[in-house]
Amino acid sequence: MRTIRLGFAALALVTALTGCHRSTSTATPRVLETAAEQAQKGTQQARTLAFAGFHALLVAGDASLAQQRFDDAIARDAGCLRAGRSVADGTPRGPSRPRLTASLELVARAPTHPLAAVAARHVLDSVGTSRALDDDILLGVERALAAGATGEAAYLMRGARMSVAVVRGDAEARDAAMQQLGGVSEVSLVGPFSPFHVLAWDERTPVSQNGSLAGPLTGAFGPLPVRTVRAPDGRMDLTGEPGQGDLYVQAFDADVTEPGLYVARTVSGTSHQVLMDGAPLMERRAWERATSTVTARAVQLPAGKHRFVVRQLKGGTSGLLTFALLRVDGRPSGVRFSAATGAAPQAWGSKVEFSDETPGVFPTTEGLKTALHEEAGELLAVVLAVRDGLQRDADGARRLMASVDANTPALLWLRAEVASADRTVPSKVARGRATRDLESVLAKDPGNVAALLLRAELFLDEGQPTSAMDMLKTASEVAQPAGHPVFMLRAPAGAGSGGPGGGVTPRRWRPSPACAKR
Repeated sequence: MRTIRLGFAALALVTALTGCHRSTSTATPRVLETAAEQAQKGTQQARTLAFAGFHALLVAGDASLAQQRFDDAIARDAGCLRAGRSVADGTPRGPSRPRLTASLELVARAPTHPLAAVAARHVLDSVGTSRALDDDILLGVERALAAGATGEAAYLMRGARMSVAVVRGDAEARDAAMQQLGGVSEVSLVGPFSPFHVLAWDERTPVSQNGSLAGPLTGAFGPLPVRTVRAPDGRMDLTGEPGQGDLYVQAFDADVTEPGLYVARTVSGTSHQVLMDGAPLMERRAWERATSTVTARAVQLPAGKHRFVVRQLKGGTSGLLTFALLRVDGRPSGVRFSAATGAAPQAWGSKVEFSDETPGVFPTTEGLKTALHEEAGELLAVVLAVRDGLQRDADGARRLMASVDANTPALLWLRAEVASADRTVPSKVARGRATRDLESVLAKDPGNVAALLLRAELFLDEGQPTSAMDMLKTASEVAQPAGHPVFMLRAPAGAGSGGPGGGVTPRRWRPSPACAKR
C-alpha cells in the first residue's frame, strides 16, 4: 500500500510502545527528531523505530521510509505484529478487523495508558458491524477489564459490551452491563418551564431550587406533571416533546453503596447543567461557543442516596443526553439509579467535593493532547488528539490543528479532514478549505487512498457524483483489494450518476448508534 492510514498507524505505534522497552532518551520535547537520529545510527529498539516511522510520516513526508521503520519495529517485537498490520491499511474511516484487533490489543496491553481510551472508543464504534466482530469485542472487553482498564477506557469497554447486548436483543445482559458502567436508564422528567429557548436559562426552576418533585409544578403553559421516562440503553431523548417552550428538568437518585472517587460524565450536544444535592456540578452552554459534547467532572461520593437534577434546553435538537457515574479505578460502578420522587434525600445545597481533574477521562482534545505530550512529543500528541476528537470536540480539534504547520501529505490530509467537519463557517467554505489541502496532498502523492476517498466524499456533498466515481476508480486501482469504504462510497456515487447505485441516497459513512455513548 502506498499510503499509510494515519489513525491506524497511531494505534499501531501505541500498541508497539506499550509492549516494547521504554528508553528515556525519547521522552523529550523532540521525541520524533531524536528517534529519527537514533534510527539513522542503527538503533534496534522497536519503540524508537516506531517513533522514527512517525517522524518520516509526519515531518519528512516520506511514506515509504515510514513503512520501512514500522516494519523494522514489528520485526523486533512480535507482539506488535497485529497492530502493525493495520499500519498499511489505506482506508480513511469506518470499522475493520485489523483496526479493531489493534484497538483490543492496545487496551489489553496498556489498560491505563491515555490512548487506551482512544482505542476503547473505536471498539465501541465498531459494535454492530458483524456478529463475528461483536464476538471478538466481547472477548476483548473481558480481557481489557481483567488487565486493569481504568477510567474512560473501562467505561467505554463496558459500553461496548452493553451495545452488543442491545444489538442482539439480550435485555438481561444489557441491564447488567448498564449497571456496571454506571449509566442512568430511568429519570423523572418535567417541562417545559419556559416559553423561551435560551432567555430563561439563568432562572432557576422550582426543582433546582429545592430538589423536590412533590409538586405541584407549574410551567409557562400551565401545570406540569412529573413523568417517568425510561431508556434501557441510557439515551434520554426529548424528541417527542412539544416545539413550544423549553427548559426541561430530568431528576434521578443515585444510591451509592461504596464511597469513593467517581467521574460524572454526560454526552450531549445540548445546553445542560447538572446539580448534585443542589450544588452545581458541571454545565455546558452550547449557545456561547462550540464545545465538546462530552462533559466530565470528578466527584468524591459518600455512601448514601444523592439526588441529581439536570436542567436542559432542547432547542432545535432531539435533546439526546446520557449520564453516567463511573469509577476512576475502573471497577464496576455499582451505583443504583432510580427516577426521583418526592423531596430530596439529602439537605439541598450540601457541600460537594469535586475537581476538574478527571483521571483517565478525556472529554476534550486538549486534555488528551496534554496527557500524551510528555511521551509522544508535541506534534504526535496533537495528531493523536485531533484524530480522536473530531466527532465529539470538533472545535477543539480545529484549534489544535491550527497550531501545526501542515506541509506533509499526512498532515495536509488530517487538516482537510478537520476542515470538512468545521461547522463554524459556511459548508461551502469548509469544503473549499478541505479541497485545497486534498489537492496539495494528491499533487505530492497521487495514490494517497485516504485523500482520494475524502475528495470523493466532498464531490458527493457538492452534487458531483461523476467526479466522485473518478476518484473512487483511482482509489480502487491503488488499493488492491479495495476496502469496504470504497464500495460504500461507490454505491451513492453510482446512484447519483445514473450508474448501478440502486437508488442509495448519497451520505457519508456513519458509525453505529453505539456512538451516542462516546
